[in-house]
Amino acid sequence: MELGKVFFWNVDTQHDFMDEDGLLPIPSAGEILPTLEKITAFARENGIPVVNTADYHYEDSEELSDEPDGVNTFPAHCMAESVGATFIPQTAPSDDALLISWEEVYPDFDINSHREFIATKDAFDIFNGNPNMDDFIEALYDETGRDTAVVYGVSGNVCVKYAVEGLREREFKVILLTDAVKSLSGIPDPIESDEWKNDEGLKMMTFNEFCESVK
Repeated sequence: MELGKVFFWNVDTQHDFMDEDGLLPIPSAGEILPTLEKITAFARENGIPVVNTADYHYEDSEELSDEPDGVNTFPAHCMAESVGATFIPQTAPSDDALLISWEEVYPDFDINSHREFIATKDAFDIFNGNPNMDDFIEALYDETGRDTAVVYGVSGNVCVKYAVEGLREREFKVILLTDAVKSLSGIPDPIESDEWKNDEGLKMMTFNEFCESVK
């Protein structure tokens, strides 16, 4: 694997998901904090672009409910302008990261002037929850030639799942870092599915295995 072909895709490592006292804590999320910190440092040291997706909700979001079913709806979390919606220190983008908000439509993207990007969303699927993402991901490929997304974050069986499948649908190759993902309980985990295991464009490995594979 050539480092010049990859970009990192950090899914929703926000306080409300990652902290035990967050509004929607992912079970055992704290266990992956050291690995997340190593991934962030590796990207910085090697000049790898990082796309950071983030839930950013208002009270009328279709994803939120006072009577959540834990599959299609969840209690309030990652509310706009709240601390819970911000990234944890282990993955926090730099101050000059380019914001791609779901609340605006951008005519173009200054890809080459930034290494880090923050894409907010109001849906599980970043490609449905942010109207800019198809144009953005196309611009990222056109400007950098990077065709392989290294995906990690939470939750493995919700937003990570949609990120992986959305990237594959758009013909990007995907590497899922299995030791940097945690999932919600009570929902099937696609990591165990035959569909993912049989997808030649999707590889699942640990971060150490990824590091050993690059040159």
